[in-house]
Amino acid sequence: MFLQTATKTVARRAGPLRVAYYTTSQTSPRTPYPSITIDYRIRSHRPLPLRTLYHGRFQQEDYLDLSDSRGVLADARDDEASPSTSHDGLNFPYINYWRKVWRHEEPKRREIAYFPFPVNTRGFLYFHQHRYPVASGLRFRIAQTPDLNGHLRGQDLLTPYGTPWHIPLIALATSPRYTSIVQVLQQDGYVPPQLYDCCVGLAESVANSTLGAFSQLLFRTWQPFYLDLANPTHKIFLVTQKGIGHIYANQIFSGEVYPFKSGVLLCQFENRRGRDTKGYLALRVLRIVEPVHYAERYNGNFEPPQTGQCIKFNGLEHAFLSKKPPRQRESVASRLLQMGKTGGKWAYAWSWNDLKTVAGPKWKYPWENRRKLDNRSPASAPAGSASS
Repeated sequence: MFLQTATKTVARRAGPLRVAYYTTSQTSPRTPYPSITIDYRIRSHRPLPLRTLYHGRFQQEDYLDLSDSRGVLADARDDEASPSTSHDGLNFPYINYWRKVWRHEEPKRREIAYFPFPVNTRGFLYFHQHRYPVASGLRFRIAQTPDLNGHLRGQDLLTPYGTPWHIPLIALATSPRYTSIVQVLQQDGYVPPQLYDCCVGLAESVANSTLGAFSQLLFRTWQPFYLDLANPTHKIFLVTQKGIGHIYANQIFSGEVYPFKSGVLLCQFENRRGRDTKGYLALRVLRIVEPVHYAERYNGNFEPPQTGQCIKFNGLEHAFLSKKPPRQRESVASRLLQMGKTGGKWAYAWSWNDLKTVAGPKWKYPWENRRKLDNRSPASAPAGSASS
């Protein structure tokens, strides 16, 4: 059961709606955790003999059962392919359902747990075709029957926080662990060399960060994402046509001491226009996934997050980027402002038509290749396949 509010009493100002101006100019230093404990709460492994990730070619052998296990990528052409039970190696070709991170202060250590897919996770791994090619990724469609109709009538597997289970294409393209998935996508016709190069180039633009299966990538405002308030350094990546930046939870709630001890929010950035500004961003809470608790002795001005409401600071809507930040502090602000805007080295990767022009007439998308089983266009793909 989701809780709708957090408990904290704050005096509200009367009068017309105003905004609390703020720029994301403060960057809190990260404190290293000398001890890391990894807990694999997974007891079974199932092979994933990937043949295709295009829904139009699905057959009965593409129907997978990942219930209470993790998937290990196998060669579909090898009938004797079997998964290893080893956890070792950054390049080991497996996919997990979920990861949870806890940070303990006394003694200072970090605990990471990996979880298996839920019971009754049966269906199809498929390539989710976003309106921006570069924002596409791997998803799992829960299906009742092992055929195309089952896929079309099914629903995407969700994370415990209510967002679709999703491995971003940028993570797939830049991790040796997912080489076999990228090869299948290239054979299907989804990923021409130019899109692959874009993913690699964007990943290289992220300073001192690694993009992985559980990274949250924002390509535009109004895109839902979750915030783990227990982790002040919870990171969100901001993807633009010029590169990738990131923002931490303690930057989003900057301006005073970090207010929260725990809680998880599903939220989104929204564009605003102000009479005395060129525009700013607000943060709306879509859902309170886990109860929000304030840090001990916190007596600041951030009001309790409320479902359906924007974050407020001392009675005013908390506004991001409402004033130009100093030039030396523009990185986070500029990334946020650039989301969804055109112009940049990788602009072609934000349009399937532009990508096709760059790839050349010989490159055929899955729905264009007449030698295949299905001639669907993007517009006739299953509901949600080309959505944001």
